[in-house]
Amino acid sequence: MPLTITFIRHGESLDNIGMVYAGWKDARLSPLGERQAAALGVYFSTTSPTSFSHIYSSDLQRAHQTASAVQQATKGPPVITNTDLRERHWGIAEGKPYAGKVRKESEKLEDLIAKGVYPILMGRDEKFPEGESFEDLHVRAVKAIREYLVKHLADEVDANIAIASHGLCIGELVSALVKMDPEADQSRNFTGLRNTGAYGPTVYLRGILRTTLSLAQGSCLHQGANAVMWNALAVLLIIDDISLPMGSPRTLKISLHCTLK
Repeated sequence: MPLTITFIRHGESLDNIGMVYAGWKDARLSPLGERQAAALGVYFSTTSPTSFSHIYSSDLQRAHQTASAVQQATKGPPVITNTDLRERHWGIAEGKPYAGKVRKESEKLEDLIAKGVYPILMGRDEKFPEGESFEDLHVRAVKAIREYLVKHLADEVDANIAIASHGLCIGELVSALVKMDPEADQSRNFTGLRNTGAYGPTVYLRGILRTTLSLAQGSCLHQGANAVMWNALAVLLIIDDISLPMGSPRTLKISLHCTLK
């Protein structure tokens, strides 16, 4: 019984055009973004007919508009929004020009901010004041994966769900999925998905083992001594850009080990 999850990045937003930091800043899709979202809907309704059983979305307009276009084209279920699917919060840099500046080691972040320069942040822990780091975003992503993936695996029925989100958030969502497999390449970076690009993992239940596990044994979502171990295989389909002619998709196989109450 497969569970298919399709991660969709929103279409081009007005802030994408403006080249500003836009995490929680709630811009709408640009005219091109609206066409991209419509093209994605056409893809899922005709080119690769897909019937989604559930559609989840960030509550920010650009993602919700994209999800709605897919929902309308596929005649899918109502879109359910969730704030955990929002983009990384840039704090005081929200709406500020994205300089693309890589600062020198001798330069302090606070000194550049005082000059009105908002550089590329370093590492996974650095963040602008009042904002999120990559690690903060990853915590949200893990929470979302646990909520959506485990809930539907527990239903023990076929499900095909779409999750409309944002570039950096999707990167962390897929990373959270991959990290469920202790043998997977944990160094892979899944950021950089283009507007209306899509990741589509398919998760298959391979068997059920009733066992007693501890969190230290590497299980995910352990919720007590008496747990159910789900062994699953995920096949990750990466489509670089739905709005452009597609080449051969790339796949990634993941062996998932999740414990459920």
